[in-house]
Amino acid sequence: MLATWLANAQVRQKMINDQKETKQKLTDFSTALSKGRSFLEQTNTVDAKQQFQTAKRLARDLQDPAKERDADEGLLISEQLGHALVAMNGGKIDDELGWLQKAGTNKNAPRIVALWLQDAKAKGSAAADSASLAGAMTRGAAALSAAQYSPAETNFTAATGLAGKLNDSAAVTKAQQLKDFAASFAAVVSLGAEQGARAFDSALDALKKASEPSSPVPVEALGVATNVLLKLATNACQAAFDVSDRQEATAWLARLQNLGEQAVAFATIIQPKITVLKDWPGEYSPFHGIIFVRVGKSPTAGKMFYASKYEITASQFKEIYGVETSTQPAMPADCDPQVAKDFCLKLKKTFDDECNKPDWKLGIKSGSIRLPSVDEYLYMTRLNDGKAFDKNYVVTQATLQRLRAPEGDNPPENFSGKLAPAVGGHTNSLGLVNVVGNIPEWSENGQVLGLTYYAKGVGQGKVLINSEPVPNTLVGLRPVLIPED
Repeated sequence: MLATWLANAQVRQKMINDQKETKQKLTDFSTALSKGRSFLEQTNTVDAKQQFQTAKRLARDLQDPAKERDADEGLLISEQLGHALVAMNGGKIDDELGWLQKAGTNKNAPRIVALWLQDAKAKGSAAADSASLAGAMTRGAAALSAAQYSPAETNFTAATGLAGKLNDSAAVTKAQQLKDFAASFAAVVSLGAEQGARAFDSALDALKKASEPSSPVPVEALGVATNVLLKLATNACQAAFDVSDRQEATAWLARLQNLGEQAVAFATIIQPKITVLKDWPGEYSPFHGIIFVRVGKSPTAGKMFYASKYEITASQFKEIYGVETSTQPAMPADCDPQVAKDFCLKLKKTFDDECNKPDWKLGIKSGSIRLPSVDEYLYMTRLNDGKAFDKNYVVTQATLQRLRAPEGDNPPENFSGKLAPAVGGHTNSLGLVNVVGNIPEWSENGQVLGLTYYAKGVGQGKVLINSEPVPNTLVGLRPVLIPED
């Protein structure tokens, strides 16, 4: 009996001891799991791993698969965050993001993972922007050295935006300076001979600024840019010689002397040749009230050409052609394309008759008078294909804004829907008035030139060259003169 009682007591004691041991293991498991997770929140993956290994051993002792899975998850997260730390310290942002994203998929992922991942993504975005900035700057510099100024401008514009996004004020300043330099020379390339003087002067200013010690423009790019200007100036000199224009050749000779020893040597060589060129006047004395203003070398005739400073008025039209138009005397005359050509023929005959008089004031023996070609008209506007208008002559919004600005070359003054007087309005850099605005004008082949005065900037009003008039509108004329000795 005593033996049985003793045996039962031993069994009960063992049960009590086992229960105490199990309870202690449960407590130790929870403690280890909690400490492991706490270490993970501190990104202490080494100590966290030790705690989760302890938790795993206790879970096995307890024969509790669920607890063992919790410990295994902790070990997995410890490994993933450990890899993320190594990647972070090595500057491998893509690897860091990858391990963090994997850690974040776990059921009991630490809160620190979400914050760390957010920071890593921001860092990754900044790294990508930094790489893009470096790439844009490299491409822009290469384009500058190859005289590819439009691509250079595009890349430096992108670089300016990226530097601003990165809050890098020094990089913003550098990219902006390079962009401005590229833009000045892009204008030289795109504007060409028609606006060469203005483009040259702007680019020369940019070149001088870029030559300062603080400028970021590479020395190689400065040499290339100087050659671009030298080529422009020499080509312009040749164009002036082609039409025997002493004034224009002299002006370009002065510009050449800003471009160093090579340009000065060239200028010295051609200086004597300029003295034999004709000194074309800026404008001729009024002829029946018509003032012909010098434009330049005609892209159609290859000779010097002049254009009427103003649209032909109704009064002038009646005096030369003998017919009244629908408009008041001071207003632009309106007519159809054939009548416009006939007017030029009568004006030419009157001109030839006047040339033979002893008191003839214009100083030329003869000349052809006609309506302008489309190419001559575009020369007269000082606009350029590509940036100002497309192949269909639709003027860009940016060009319209520039045209309407007070300092623009051809602001269409009158968008009220009413015709304005011919004498008055904006004078462009050639001395021509209302070339783009007010009444549209006939070309020699019957096309309609100019933004229509009634259009207010929409619809047909954005088309610079029209194949026919807009219904119920007026079309006038502006003759051109090609002098002959």
